[in-house]
Formats: sequence, C-alpha cells, structure tokens
Amino acid sequence: MKKLTVGQKERLAKGWNAYRHGDPYPEDLPTCIVPWTSIALAANGNIKPCCVFKHIHIPEEHHPYDESGATVKEPNFYKGFTLERAHEQNQWLRKEFIAKRKPEACGGCWKNEDALGASRRQWMLEKIKDPPKEYTVDTPLDLRHMDLNFGNTCNLKCRMCGSWGSTHWFKEDVKLNDINRDFERAVNHAQPKSIDSSYWLERPHYFKNMERIDFKGGEPFMQQGHYDVLQMLVDNGSAKNVELGYVTNGTKTPELLKDLWPHFKRIVLNVSVEASTSGLYEYIRGGNTQTIEQLEKSIYWYDQFDNIKGNFSVAISILNVFDLENLSDWMEHVTVNTKHWKTLVADRTSDHWKRYERPVNFAQLVTDPRYLDLNIMPMYLKEAVLARWTKKYHALDVLRERLTVDSYDEKNWNLFKQFTSELDRMRGTNIVDHIPEMAGEF
Repeated sequence: MKKLTVGQKERLAKGWNAYRHGDPYPEDLPTCIVPWTSIALAANGNIKPCCVFKHIHIPEEHHPYDESGATVKEPNFYKGFTLERAHEQNQWLRKEFIAKRKPEACGGCWKNEDALGASRRQWMLEKIKDPPKEYTVDTPLDLRHMDLNFGNTCNLKCRMCGSWGSTHWFKEDVKLNDINRDFERAVNHAQPKSIDSSYWLERPHYFKNMERIDFKGGEPFMQQGHYDVLQMLVDNGSAKNVELGYVTNGTKTPELLKDLWPHFKRIVLNVSVEASTSGLYEYIRGGNTQTIEQLEKSIYWYDQFDNIKGNFSVAISILNVFDLENLSDWMEHVTVNTKHWKTLVADRTSDHWKRYERPVNFAQLVTDPRYLDLNIMPMYLKEAVLARWTKKYHALDVLRERLTVDSYDEKNWNLFKQFTSELDRMRGTNIVDHIPEMAGEF
C-alpha cells in the first residue's frame, strides 16, 4: 500500500498553483490558451471557457452577473447570456493564466494530469494549429475551437451522467435528490433542453478561423442544431477547413451524415464505451436498448467514411475499473479489421509511445460526482483490481500507479454505496451481478 508522498501532500495543501516538472506548456505562453481561443456551450445552456471549467469555483469577486447586476451561478444561454457577455466576464481568467497561476475553477485539468498524465489544456495546445500570436487581457476573442452542444436529448441514462446530459434521467434524478441531497443531482435542469441553432447561424463570423468544433450532448446525432451548423459550413465553403469532433454513444447512424461529413477536413469520432460485456455495458448504460454487439455494428458503419478517425472514449470510474483490461482486449478485437479506427491502447511491443501522447481511450476520469471516482475506493478493492490486471497495456500504466495510492474517502464511498443501492432499486438491477468483487460492500 502506497501512501501520499510529501510532495503530493504539499501540492494538495497549496492547491494547484505551482507548475509540475515536465509541464508541456512553453514558458512564453500562459498557463492555458483556452480563454483566447475557445468557448464551450453545455447541454444545459451554461457558457464556459471549456468543458472542464467549474463555475462553482470562481472567486466571489468575479462571480458572473445578469443584466440587472445581480450575481448568478453561471452564464446561461437560456437566461439571456450571449457568448460575448460570457467572454467579457471571463477576463479575470486571462489574468490568472498570464500570471502563470492555476485557478481552482480549472482544477479538473490538474487533477487529470496527476491521475492520468493528460488534460484538456494540454490537448488544446496540441490541437490548435494556428494559435493567436498575442496573449493579453484585452486581446479580442479569436475562436479556433468550440464545444457546441444543442441540448440534452439522449436515448440512454448512463450511471455517470444525469439530467443535465440526458432526458432519460429526469424522473430518477428527482427521486435521488429527495432521498439524499448529497447526491447533488441536477434537478434544476430536470427538463428537456434544446438550444435554437439560429443564434449560431446568424453569426458566421464566429467560424471564420475555426479549426475544430466538438459536438457532445446529450447525444449529438439526436440534435437538429448540429445538422444545421454542419449544413451552414458546407453551404458557405468553410467545411473543408474544419475538423469535427464527437462524443457519441454510438447508437445512431444517421444517413444524413453521408451527405455532410465528406465535405469536412476530418471527422474525429469518439465513441463512448465503458465495458466489454453486454451485462456490465447495459448496467452502466441504463438499459438494454443498446448492446455491446450493436455498438460493434455501429463502429463498422462509421468506418465507411474516408475522412474519419475513430477512437473509443472511456469514462473511467468505480463501475468499470475491474473491466478495463478486458475492455482493451475488446477494442483491439473490434478494430482489427477497420480502416480508420485507432484504439491507441498501445501494446507493450509498440514503439511510438511518448510522454504526452496519452491514449484517448483512457484519458477521462470520472471525478464528478465524486462518489464515482475510483480514487475513493477502499485499498482492498484497489489491490483486487491490480491483482486482476496484467501488464499487457501501456494505456493502464498511469492508472496502475494511481491505484497504489491509499486515498480512501469514507464519506464518498458510503455515498457511492447508497447511490448505487437506490438506483439499483429503481432500475431492478444489482451491482454484484456485474461486479462480483463488490459483494462484500453490498
């Protein structure tokens, strides 16, 4: 059992304000380039610098405010905030990054770097090919990247999600919130959300230097606004310069994409998959409307596009940590006959492994809600995971190291057990049927 090192304890005590050795950002750049290049519109209407940013950690003196001057929790598209107003209220973040600080609102990146060796800010630095030349507080916003989500319509109810991201979660979220407010379910968003695409269609100048647009959701292939924006870019001739990124559950294979996708520079498709067997896959996904076998068929359908790069995206949590090596095997099996699918699992024989080329497959750790974070697990379960894994895959190396650290959190572990038990009761499921290693806890 490995305890936290003195350095780790000091870093936790200080917050995230000191650069770690090996940070890939050049010295002449701010801590992160996101406030100069990017914007994110979440499915619930919140407007953020990027998808990792947490408004709840904004210092009080920088809290956003509405048109009446009253402070609000966060800028929200449904409540009259525009991209322009949200950006104006994020100038404090530019100041923080210019000063080489790491604000708590961006703590998700630092946590992912410590846990997995990779983060969103590092990814952004790699992806933007033509970044701005100037980084001042007043530099005009020059969008090169956008997270653009048009609502929370979704056909699944994954256990690590909620009503903010899926219309199928609404009833259960309300019930869970009534049972225990510590579950922190987003019942204030417990209604279908759909963002009108006209706002974006009327502002084509936002897209003049655009390099990449990421669509998430909900399920992006169920959002009309997504198709409207693609058609606009095709019609105005910009599509050839734009890379599209997706996080999709892989349940939809819309024929309309055959007319749209070929016009774009590249399609980077991240298909969510959390387990290697139908039993656990359906347990995490929230039902049997989609099986792992059906997902495999979708992979082959997406592979028909010549400009596509296919990846798997795994939300790593307590629920699937025991299955990750088997899941790696499944990825290799599914993609052995595909043309455009790169698993990036990287077998030990691979010769292209680099420090900051972390696999897309295992670069997302569920930290919110905290009670699904694998770091809170009791040490005996972490040791059980390590005993089950071999050293077959590079992709699991960072996680393997993480599992040797005793970071047991009794409060959140009890929340996990209560949350799981209550959700199992609602859904008629039993976690032990799919994760027998948990039998001693339930």
